[in-house]
This record gives sequence, structure tokens and C-alpha cells, in this order.
Amino acid sequence: MDTDYVDFIKEINKQGGPFQFVRNAREFPTCSQFGRKATNRSPKDIIESVLNSDKVMEAVRQYAAQNNVSVAEGQKQCRNIMEQMAHDFTLSNVRIFGYIITKVITTVFDEILVNAKQLRALRETFKDTPVIFIPTHRTYIDFLLLSVLCFDQEMTLPAIAAAMDFMNSKMIGEILRQCGAFFIRRAVGDDILYWAIFTEYVQTHIVEGDRPVEFFIEGTRSRTNKSLPPKYGLLQILLEPYLRGNIYDMVVVPVAMNYDKILEEQLYAYELLGFPKPKESTSGLLKARSILDKSFGRVQVTFGKPISIREHLGVSIKRATFVCQPDSQWKMSEVEKRHIRAFGHHIIKNHYEMSSVSVWSIACSSIILLTSDAKDNTVKCGDFLKLTHNLIDLLRSLEIQVHIRKTVAQDLERAFKLHSDFITIEGDAKDPNSIIRLTELKVDGKKTKISKDILSQAVSLIILTNHANSSMHVLSTPSIFSLALLSSSSIDKLKECYKWLRTVLYSEFVHDPLDVDNEFDRIVQSFTLAGLIESKEESVIVKDINYIEILSRLTKPYLLILSVMIDVLMDVSPLHITMSEATSLAQNRLIQLHDRDSSVLLSSLSADILKNAFTTLDQRGGLQKLARNYSIHPEQLNNFKKQLTTYVELPGRSSKI
Repeated sequence: MDTDYVDFIKEINKQGGPFQFVRNAREFPTCSQFGRKATNRSPKDIIESVLNSDKVMEAVRQYAAQNNVSVAEGQKQCRNIMEQMAHDFTLSNVRIFGYIITKVITTVFDEILVNAKQLRALRETFKDTPVIFIPTHRTYIDFLLLSVLCFDQEMTLPAIAAAMDFMNSKMIGEILRQCGAFFIRRAVGDDILYWAIFTEYVQTHIVEGDRPVEFFIEGTRSRTNKSLPPKYGLLQILLEPYLRGNIYDMVVVPVAMNYDKILEEQLYAYELLGFPKPKESTSGLLKARSILDKSFGRVQVTFGKPISIREHLGVSIKRATFVCQPDSQWKMSEVEKRHIRAFGHHIIKNHYEMSSVSVWSIACSSIILLTSDAKDNTVKCGDFLKLTHNLIDLLRSLEIQVHIRKTVAQDLERAFKLHSDFITIEGDAKDPNSIIRLTELKVDGKKTKISKDILSQAVSLIILTNHANSSMHVLSTPSIFSLALLSSSSIDKLKECYKWLRTVLYSEFVHDPLDVDNEFDRIVQSFTLAGLIESKEESVIVKDINYIEILSRLTKPYLLILSVMIDVLMDVSPLHITMSEATSLAQNRLIQLHDRDSSVLLSSLSADILKNAFTTLDQRGGLQKLARNYSIHPEQLNNFKKQLTTYVELPGRSSKI
């Protein structure tokens, strides 16, 4: 174990267990920013400050004028919004609820490794500088675990931006509210009152230093274990107090939460296949008690190096432009917005760098590759071990570090035991002829339009794919480059192909669009040093076609799905469709393809992948959003299909190395 990390579970036990842990005295720092004293405002004080702010009062006057109502009626609406949104943090309730959470996480996880010194150092930072936590978001446990860790290290607990979904259960919602959560709508639209209150509420915490703020830059949980595109508007709201000169500086802390196995694993797979998302309710919480009987392995929490906004932005954005602007005239230019977007990708890049590549994630990629070559979705242990070891060696040659805890064999043995609910080895794992088989999980076919037999096979494949996705932040670049290599040898054409593929697959594999040229140069150098290619004058020679084909197959299925989505849309008459309708039609088409060709895996039925394909076609001009649906543009879709055909029909079926 890295010496920078400590096992939080052991630390709790040293303190006498969960009950004594929450009872122990804690001293949390207050924030006294440059030139201003700590206010120590109560939650009610914060609410009144927001309601009486110039920003909210101006919004009230606009609302009253637009809707022909009195100012008093507008203020009443604001108070209703505020009471629904605001947290009601109390330390006594944090201790009570903290005991429950601590008890649960110490029961279901074997280890919780955290670089606690980095978190502890933030105590000093927060004494004079506002702190923003921006964690990855894969599970509901994320924000609960971060708060418990802050409590342990005597870091002032953050005000947490949470979705309104939690309010479906009044009990759960109120508990979270009293632990520092404030609740925001997923869709706000052009509600001027809501925007003013939300913005002022977040920013007053930052300006007055009431407590750190915790936001998920992706906006929601990723159900596929891949990063989602950053929400630029949200980031702009967070940075506005600095940009307008309300504070001297602020610190952003990226946090990576890496799980061996997440609690919602099967739930996500069902959702991605079209099962309705269950509401967060008290009865649902009681039913979820069964998870206490299961093991979810290890968690690694990494607090990144604090990013000073003053140092990071430097003079790239001139604050003097905004300092004297009234709220009604506050507007950023396209150049300044570009810097905000770049910072969003900088956060995602930090998340990537702090996320380790496990042996299990590589193993899952191996199983997927081999399964697509098999007719019965089974894999021989000998083929699996050979491909997994070769992929690990390949990544090492590309200077991509795979985190091996003990040995590859021991890590795999532990992983198969941990994930035995959806994948098993029939026979001795050391016997090369033993079979690895995905479990057909029970499903209720009445809740979706997909047949029960297909669903039972697809659930395990989607879970497997989600585990493989945890390493795609490092594998997507070499895979996309390999796709480009199979289509061109000219260095200029190769770069053009790579950039086109990167753009087309952006929704699946988030990257910084402004860094693509540098990214291309880096991957060319990596492949050259690894001996996979050789540069000669203005061309590139592939020296190891087998590895190139294997890497390309990690991302090629997404191009196939784009192609299928185009075919589906071209068959629609009249030329109008909703995203939901397109997703359902594409699922049916993919099932037909799977029946004819087993290399078309049922994991492609994932609604997330299909919606990303639909969004990509919208962005490429093949669709146009209307009030209730989308209009279809066949000519643009047909032109895009011709470009895709170059890559979808590329060679690359064999997984033998």
C-alpha cells in the first residue's frame, strides 16, 4: 500500500469504533478571508441574506413585471424555493447520521484508503481561502464518504449540491439537509427566480466562507464508470465570485473516488436496459439493507493538489473587466468562456491522473474482446490469461501503469471472488481449458420492451463493460489512434483521422478539445517508443498489426452503434422522432444484428451509449431539435455514414496475440 494512504477503517477502529468515532471532540476551522472576519452565520442567516440580496431582489422585480403580480408575491415564491433548496446543517445531527454511515461503510468495504495528509492540510487553507471540492461521481456513497472523511480530519464539512431526487423521501431528504446537503433541480430552464436564488446561495457560501462547497462537475452520477462532459455553466457560477473581485482567491480540490465494486452496480445495468429508475424513498432504503451482507472490496480516495484559481487563471481572464459590472450586465466573452471550459477539462484530467488502472479492469476488457469471438459468450481461462498478461505488457510499453496490488494471479483470484455474482470460473482457474462464464441474472421482462432472455444475458455484459470502462480514460487514446492507423499511413491524413474520431467519440470519451494536437503528438511518440510504429519521412509504418487491431477494437463498437443509429433514423417516416423512440428502435436493430453475428455484443443495448450516439448525430447536423422531438436530415446522415464506413468495416476480429 502506498505510504501516503491510510486505511480509514483501521483509523476508526483505533478510535474505538463508529460510535466513539462520531462522539469524539472535533474542532472545525472557520474561514476569515483577506480583509474580512469569519461570520459564523447560521443556516437561517444565510437564507435571509440570499432573499435580501440585490441579485434576488432584482430578479423578483423582473418576475413581478413579466407575470403581472406584486413584488410581495414574487418574494413569497422566492422563500418557497429557498426553503426547499437550503441546507439546515447541525453538528449534532451530523454525529447521529454519521454513525449510521460509518457503520455501513465499515461493514460493506474491506478497506477505505485515503491520502489523509492532503485533506488535513486543507484545514489551514480554509482558514483564509474558500475551498471547493469537486469529486468524481459514480455512486451515492461519494458525498457521504467525503463528508465522513472531512469529519475525521477536522475539516469543516462542505455544503453539498444534491439532486432533488432525494426529496422523494422526506426522511432521507431531511437527514441529508441537516448534514449540509442543499437540493437543486436537474432542469431549471429560464426560471429567473430559481437561477437568481441558486446562484446567490452558492456564491454567498464562497464569499462569506460559511463552509466549503462540494459540487460534481459532471452534474450527475456516471452509470457507465466513464467521466461525463463537465458542466461549464455550473463551473462559471462557482468561479464568478473570484472573477468579479468579491474574493482574493479560491481553491479547487479535485477528488478521485475509486471503487472495486459500487453498491448500485446491478441497478445501473437495469436502468441502462430501460428499467425505470427507482425513486429514492424510505422503503427503498429499507429494502437496500441486504447490501450489508455483501462485500464491495476496497475504496481508494485521492485528494488532489489544491488548485489556486488566482494562480491557474493568472492574467488569462482580466478580472478588472467584471469588477464593476452590475448583475444585469454580467456577461463573459467567448474567449473567457473558452478559459472556463478549459478549466473544466483540467479538472477532468486531474480526475484521470488520480484514477488507477486495475488488473481487473484490464481483465474485463480481455473477456469482452474474447467474448465477441465466441458464439456462446464463454471464454477459456488459458486464452483469457494470455490476453490479459499481453495487454498489461502492452500498456507498460506505452508507459501506462497498471496497479498490481500483489501479483496478477492473486489480484484476479480476489476479483473473481468479489464479482462472483455476475461472473464465474467453471473448474480450476489454473487449467487453461476451464471456462469463464457470465451469469444470466434474473430480470422482469414485463418492465421493458426487450425479451427476458436477451435481458438476462445483457445485464452481466453491461456490468462487465462498466468495469472495463474504469480503464478507458487511459485506453481510449491509444485505441482511437489505432483505429486511425488502420485507415491511413500518411502522417497528415493520420492526424486528420484521429482528430475526426476524437470529435465523433467525444460523448463517450471526454477529452479537452483544445489539446487534441498535443495529444496526437504524444501518442505518436508513445507508439514509436513502444515499437508499435515507425515514422518514415511523411508516413507511418505499422510494425505490430496484431496489437494495433486489438487496441482498435476497444472503441470500434461505438462507431458501429453510430452506424446502426443512422440506419434506424433513415428508415423513419415521417422524418420526426424523439430520443426515446430512436433508442428503442436501435436496441431492436442491434438485437437482430446480434442474432446474425455474435461479435455484436448485447452490451451495445445500453441506453447511455445509444443516447450518446443520438446526441452525436444531433451535433453533426443529422438531427435538429424541435419543441417536442427532432427532425431528421437524411442527406447529412448519409454523408456521415459514408465517413463511418471507413472505420466500421476495418479489419480486426481476432483477439489472438
